[in-house]
Amino acid sequence: MAENKKTKKTLGVVLAAGKGNRFTGDIPKQFVELAGKTVFIHSALAFQSSEHIDGIAVVVPAGYEDEVKATLARFGVTKTVAVAVGGAERQDSVKAALDIGLKGRFDRVLLHDAARPLLSKEVIARLCDALETFCAATAALPVTDTVAVTENGETIAAVPDRKTLWQIQTPQGFCLYTLAEAYARLSPEILAACTDDCGVVRAFLPDEPVALVEGDRKLQKLTYPEDFAVLTALVGE
Repeated sequence: MAENKKTKKTLGVVLAAGKGNRFTGDIPKQFVELAGKTVFIHSALAFQSSEHIDGIAVVVPAGYEDEVKATLARFGVTKTVAVAVGGAERQDSVKAALDIGLKGRFDRVLLHDAARPLLSKEVIARLCDALETFCAATAALPVTDTVAVTENGETIAAVPDRKTLWQIQTPQGFCLYTLAEAYARLSPEILAACTDDCGVVRAFLPDEPVALVEGDRKLQKLTYPEDFAVLTALVGE
């Protein structure tokens, strides 16, 4: 069981090391400008403004460290504890974040994809509240569309009850040692089926419950160039 948040230190991590292969451009999508700010800095500023976050780490591709440090300083992100280099795969970046958290003696970690720039203090607060009871939690939204299961990519095999389905977002929050234990048990065979860090916990610590907390429709993911228009409109709201 998680302990009282007032006695615990929480690290907010912006995962910004991805390549973004589906996003065409000269630079990675997390370093392009959205509404006057670099994409990744939106999330860092959300962590900066949250009373629940004690430190901030940003995991970046090799060669972007100095640029990221300068951007954090320019926008007044004073909670920064590290800018670290990630790896080719998501799990490499998470391992870098775990190393920062353990060395900094943090108790909890919130992992957030830089490609979801419109993070709010309210979502951060809901996750941290959930970590008072659980050691793993994720932002999520109920699915509103009908979803089909297919086995061959051509025809419908089943239509699950959408009341049982949730769309997973980030941040995802963890007691630090819970996530570290799950990552210590990684095996390539099972990891291949895990698309997020709650999936890693469920796969390698199956007795650990993962809580769902209300996400935000503004936590749209920047995947394709046309997503910019949607995110720009949401910033305007």
